[in-house]
Amino acid sequence: MTIHSNSNIPVDLLGILSCITDGVIVYRKHHVLFANVEGHLILEQTQKTLLNGLQFDEQAQSFHQFEIEITERKERLIAYCLPTQWEGEQASLAIIKTQREYSNLFKPTKNTKDAVQNSINRVDILFESAGDGYWDWYIPTASVFFSKGWKQMLGYSESDIDHSFKSWISLIHPDDLGKFLIIWSDYMDNTEQHFSIEYRVLCKNKNYLWVEAHGVKDLNAEGEIVRLAGFHRDISERKKNEAKIREYQENLEQLVTQRTLELKHANQKLEELASQDPLTQLHNRRSFDAFLSQQIRSTQRNNNSLSLLLIDIDHFKSFNDEYGHQQGDMCLKSVASGIKKSIYRPADMAARYGGEEFVVILQDTDIQGAIKVSQNIQNNIAALKGLPINPNTKENISLSIGIASYQQIKNKKTAEKDIISLADKAMYEAKKHGRNQICYFNDDLKTASYIVNKPLENQAKIKKMSQPLVYKSDMI
Repeated sequence: MTIHSNSNIPVDLLGILSCITDGVIVYRKHHVLFANVEGHLILEQTQKTLLNGLQFDEQAQSFHQFEIEITERKERLIAYCLPTQWEGEQASLAIIKTQREYSNLFKPTKNTKDAVQNSINRVDILFESAGDGYWDWYIPTASVFFSKGWKQMLGYSESDIDHSFKSWISLIHPDDLGKFLIIWSDYMDNTEQHFSIEYRVLCKNKNYLWVEAHGVKDLNAEGEIVRLAGFHRDISERKKNEAKIREYQENLEQLVTQRTLELKHANQKLEELASQDPLTQLHNRRSFDAFLSQQIRSTQRNNNSLSLLLIDIDHFKSFNDEYGHQQGDMCLKSVASGIKKSIYRPADMAARYGGEEFVVILQDTDIQGAIKVSQNIQNNIAALKGLPINPNTKENISLSIGIASYQQIKNKKTAEKDIISLADKAMYEAKKHGRNQICYFNDDLKTASYIVNKPLENQAKIKKMSQPLVYKSDMI
């Protein structure tokens, strides 16, 4: 018989086994896996006789005791045996008492009963010290042995639980029962190599306790499963900690999400502030320059139309000098609001170009579409309420608007600069010819057309240009 190494066994368990004064032997088939000091002495003195008894004991199906008589030494050994696991595999554990002058052993004396009970208690202490509840399901009789520690873990007394598989199943939380039975069945059918599960068990106080169960099966000579035995470990504290960690992670994720949104909004706000004129809330000159460059490239790439409006408030300097800067700022904000109201499509842009000048970029829009938008702007400005009259004209605030189209630009390499320059010339032509009107250059870029601001229904008809009208009249 070989005594194997036990280096993989927890030190605290080895310490418990070593401290037991009776002989302790853990064995599997023909091998001794562990023996304490007393166990070594018993093996050395009675090896052949003891081995025969232990080998016979391996056929036993549950906790029991047997006796071995050593006649030549006038000794009797009483072995208390039960199945266990050692290094993850099925094994047997024996606690062996040596009785000398055994002629009185067969009398049911109080000392004998106490000795047996002490040994049983010692086994209970062994498993309780390991912190687990031991269970042993013997299939032929459908009986389940629950250790004292297993019951105490759940708050039950010895008589509270019937030793049957049905009693065990009845204690499992309804939400965990299906998973338990599947894993159990898969293990018994050899679909799974290990029986290991975490589930909740009903305690006597009607609360549920989280446990972790591990088990191994024992086969008979025909390869049939005759028992499944293992341990329950209380993992409720671990589950509480896991729940706290999950809650912390969820709170952290929510906080990160919230902070990310706040940061996103802050960045959007910064972008808006960086691209927005603080007085009128329209895009600023920097934002306009970038957008125009982008739209010129898109127009060149897609060969579509693009128009630009350059807008100036008539006699604004006189208005500002007459009424002061506060009224001047109010005028700028009102005009900006009227321009913004006239721009319906999200892809178009209105910006403050500088001072009392504004600019509008209209995508997919030719000259005639730009004229309609310009007229709409003038009508919205004419309808403004609450502003003083212009001190020069003695009338309401008015606008001069110059229009330029990308199709009018000859040198496409300088299109950005040239379209602004052409719109600027058209705007000053409008001012030169009496203000409060729209001006654009004809195809020869030498002659200009003017449209005096009048109600839309009385305006002269404008000759249609060759480019299609994308800015629909029903949008105005």
